[in-house]
Amino acid sequence: MSLSMSSILRGSEDCLIWKGENHGIFEVAQQAVPEKNKDSPGGPWVFVGLLPLFDPPRHDSAETIRRALHLGVNVKMITGDQLAIGKETGRRLGMGTNMYPSSTLLGQSKDETIADIPVKELIEKADGFAGVFPVSFKLDPHLAALVGRHSRKPWTKFINAENQRLAVPEEIDFLDKLLRYDHHERPTAKEAMAHPYFYPVRNAESSKTRA
Repeated sequence: MSLSMSSILRGSEDCLIWKGENHGIFEVAQQAVPEKNKDSPGGPWVFVGLLPLFDPPRHDSAETIRRALHLGVNVKMITGDQLAIGKETGRRLGMGTNMYPSSTLLGQSKDETIADIPVKELIEKADGFAGVFPVSFKLDPHLAALVGRHSRKPWTKFINAENQRLAVPEEIDFLDKLLRYDHHERPTAKEAMAHPYFYPVRNAESSKTRA
């Protein structure tokens, strides 16, 4: 298993899961790529090291799910994580581990034990599905017609007399960048901290340092 750092950041499913723990271990490797080029010439991969990951559920998630189940709500997990991670998370949250890969929803399952089960029935019985990404699915034509297609509206459309005083340009720009659907377009933590929105904070800290 050889992965580039970029493939890990995109959420590659090639990882090992420690049994009984919500950990993932990635083997990181690098490959030489020509400058200003994203395509690899197919050279050898060079091992860099191991990257352990630990992403536990929120501290209040288990209690929230417990209350929902107590009220009769049938809770399902839909995650983009690997199946093993989804099952371990479900175990920790007390919502079951009867989970399936997204391929079962698309009728592409290779598991003969569930191949003949209708998708509707599978969804009712399952505790959740893993490896699910929005680009993997298309709405039923009837639902697509109900939802419709809408062009993106500028933030200025939502500014009125009541909230005008809160509509600071730097804040709106910062919010716009953080809410990008494509994670490649969203700023990194370092880029976010460098945004003009934080200038007052940095200036204040600089003044304290000089004083």
